[in-house]
Amino acid sequence: MKKLANINLSRSNSINMLLCFVVFVSMFLNSDRLLSSFYVAFLQYLFILTVQWKESTKLTIKLSNLGYQTLFLALFVVSLTLSLGINLIFSSTQNELSVFSSFTRFIFILIHIMFGIACFKNFVSVGRFDAVFMSVVTATTLIAVACIFEYNFDAASVINNKSLSLPFAFNRRLTGFLVSFSCLYLIFKILTNYQRHQMKLALPSLLLMINFAFLIWLGGRSGYLTLIVVTVFYFSILIQKEDTSLRSLGVLIFILSAAIVMSIPLNVLEWNGLNRMLAISGKQSLNQLSSNRLEVWSDALSHVPDAIWLGHGPDAYKFLGGLGYFQPHNVFIQLLVEVGLIGTLFISLFFTISTVSPLFNIFKIPKKQRKNTVLCIGIFGGFVVQGMLDGTFYWASTLMLIILSLSALKAVNTLGHSSQATT
Repeated sequence: MKKLANINLSRSNSINMLLCFVVFVSMFLNSDRLLSSFYVAFLQYLFILTVQWKESTKLTIKLSNLGYQTLFLALFVVSLTLSLGINLIFSSTQNELSVFSSFTRFIFILIHIMFGIACFKNFVSVGRFDAVFMSVVTATTLIAVACIFEYNFDAASVINNKSLSLPFAFNRRLTGFLVSFSCLYLIFKILTNYQRHQMKLALPSLLLMINFAFLIWLGGRSGYLTLIVVTVFYFSILIQKEDTSLRSLGVLIFILSAAIVMSIPLNVLEWNGLNRMLAISGKQSLNQLSSNRLEVWSDALSHVPDAIWLGHGPDAYKFLGGLGYFQPHNVFIQLLVEVGLIGTLFISLFFTISTVSPLFNIFKIPKKQRKNTVLCIGIFGGFVVQGMLDGTFYWASTLMLIILSLSALKAVNTLGHSSQATT
């Protein structure tokens, strides 16, 4: 029995290492806005097949154990399928390109969902997720270093005032979403490890300083807002049970302040963080201050009444919009356009139950489970905040991170319930 348990543990660890590899590599596959989704989908599907083939615990998920979450997720898939089918058959605006785009996005969404289930199985089997989250931090830190070296030592660098591109990304905003994940994870580590020896905080402090300075350099204002909102959430929950302290908050503020100072010499382009903030003028309209968000939202919402219940199908705004954007830079408007009121309702209920239910019981669960729950809810909530202003729920690599946070959250509470049932 002991030998069998060791074999199962070894298999679980190998699958977890594969997930770390998949997540790490995916962070570098964003150079092409079209092909990146195919690359990420391939890696996700590779992991899905591996979990099904080598699953050590033969874990089965009973629908009754997942309750309303499974129901609403299944209903969302049904509404998404109906939206795709109805628009492919009856829409007069469809052409070969829009049909291909809509169908491939539909397939990608299904792969994302299956990937989430596979991640959940893996996290339950291994019992932890820190290594997977750290693979994102490692990737974004390397990307930050690559950007510094390319800008300073490559005469043909893609980093300039006229281009949105960066090394490993077709759009710097996408890199900002990934860096936000790393910052949120590291901020949590600083807040919750205040009792540890100072030398053990040296590495996460250095990584946070690099990633936060990089986030400032990238100039995405939604990223700043996300960090403020989630940090307040972290501290307000953790302080209730003394899982953090004012001292740890002071350490965090010092690290972030040092990162701001460190970023100042690097802010040489118009779109760099501090330069962009200083360029804001009182003469700018609200739409200009929002980088045309209001105009994009208005344009996207104008198409919602035409297919109010089931939407225009996956990836519809790319072809409906008249402003040249792939998505409307707002997750809820994006959902209304693609899957209508019905699909938006089902996926919103799924997200709400997944996060609100654990939050209501946050002070009734053991310390480790409580801290991991706060971390996962904070990261998911951060992406929702960014998703209200940007396309975090559209691009494949950021959707992967959103799914990781939800899968880890579900696994944490599943393991918590199992341990309570056996005590």
